[in-house]
Amino acid sequence: MELNRQFFRVEKGSLIEYNYFHNFTNPWIEAAAEGYTDLLQFLLDLEWNQGNNYISINTLYAACRKGNVDIVKLLLNYYTNMHNTCSYVLANNASVGLVLLLVTCIEGHTAIVKILLESIADLSLCIKRCEQSCLHNANEEGFTDLDNLFYLCQGIDFSQFCVHGKSPIYMACYKGRFDILQILLNYGADTSILCDSLLFGKACMDGYPSILEFLIWNNNTAISLEANTLLVEACIRGHTDIVAVLLDDYPQGFQCDFNYKLPLCIACHCGHADIVRVLLKYCVEIVSEIKYDEVEKMLSEYNYYAESFGFSPLSIISNIEQRNKLSCGCIYDFYSKYAKLPLQLACYFGHVKTIKVLLENKFDVNQCNSYGESSMYTACVKGHTNVVELLLGANADLFRCNKFGKSPLFVACENGHTNTVKLLLEHNADISSCGRSKKSPFLVACEKGHADIVLLLLHTKRDVFQCDRYGRSPLYVACREGHVEIVNILLSNKAVTFDHNKYGKSLHRVALENRHLDIVDILSKNTMVFI
Repeated sequence: MELNRQFFRVEKGSLIEYNYFHNFTNPWIEAAAEGYTDLLQFLLDLEWNQGNNYISINTLYAACRKGNVDIVKLLLNYYTNMHNTCSYVLANNASVGLVLLLVTCIEGHTAIVKILLESIADLSLCIKRCEQSCLHNANEEGFTDLDNLFYLCQGIDFSQFCVHGKSPIYMACYKGRFDILQILLNYGADTSILCDSLLFGKACMDGYPSILEFLIWNNNTAISLEANTLLVEACIRGHTDIVAVLLDDYPQGFQCDFNYKLPLCIACHCGHADIVRVLLKYCVEIVSEIKYDEVEKMLSEYNYYAESFGFSPLSIISNIEQRNKLSCGCIYDFYSKYAKLPLQLACYFGHVKTIKVLLENKFDVNQCNSYGESSMYTACVKGHTNVVELLLGANADLFRCNKFGKSPLFVACENGHTNTVKLLLEHNADISSCGRSKKSPFLVACEKGHADIVLLLLHTKRDVFQCDRYGRSPLYVACREGHVEIVNILLSNKAVTFDHNKYGKSLHRVALENRHLDIVDILSKNTMVFI
């Protein structure tokens, strides 16, 4: 930045002596934070009190935090008045240097980490001795604001890190700065404090595979891990590399009897196809069915260890549509129906890539749950046409009904999935009555008001005007439910108009009872309707 010094002529005190300290800032700190090297040099030349230790260190701190390498070099390596002050403070109190190193490690400024370690005497000895940025030492020198303000701005609960969190190597691991970790290790940083389970949890939550691999290696004999808890969290977050580290690189001393059922269930639910592939690689046998009580037990175990790793507890919630954050709740719909079978769970959510992985691993495409519902049925419930097409290509049984007699076509019509119905009809799906109620797909489409599906089924030229077990015809249920458009469609297609149910209730009567006066009017004007 080119400066016209004539432009910066100011009267003594107009800039320098202005009181900015209520906001922890001043012109030198602002220049250092914004990276204005020439402006900072100008301010130092203009007037500087070498005895002002507070401003000197806070200016250096601002440059370290913002990653302004040139200003850090200016203050540490080049002869300036502020350089002399910084050097004096750092030479007499290494804990101040640890504060600077700490903020640089957390912000990930690798080049400045190297500069600090090379420029500040005894700083490498501090990290070898596992010294930490101590508040009481900083307070004695008047630098308390450095620690407090920094942690506050980072959103870090200071009390949670009062033991290890003020160590540069600890926070390098916590923030996933593997390159900085390597630098600190090269300077002989002590690693004995890296046994904290919070570090393992953070690596799994945020996806730091290199950090996790190092932590496992470093703590081969120092810590006992509940590895299933870490595996579950990695599956929730979708960190394939973390799952691979846990399963591939777990040392012999920690060989764990991994339970793949809950992780597999979660991966299928979330659609993490690559994680499903990794998990299946290590499964001794195909986990084709997962019992509810097994998952309850695994969730209980997870929650027992979750707090120590910094994880939120998991729970099974009955309503799948409540899309809460997965770290706060493992969400399943009617678990006893869909989550028992991994393939069915993936079909329910429409995760095509995950379904392909499961089919490649010989999962039975026609396996049914305790309700008799197959994967094809499940895909039709949700209307995932691409999944239905994939299952048809895998020879899924299109005609298999659930234990109540409902077919895949029936539930697709019931839920209004037009494209799915069209695909099923192209594969000659059965349109006859289903189950004990004897409702046909056509009748349920009329009942639910899905006009597009009604037209599709009419165009098949098959016999669709079938009544249910109570003698209710498609036209009857359309009148009862008040679907004007469907009533008009059926009348124009010569539906049976002298229609009564088995109890003798007519079309007019059922429409009138339900106050569908527009339908009553339509029926009254139609001379073919028997009243």
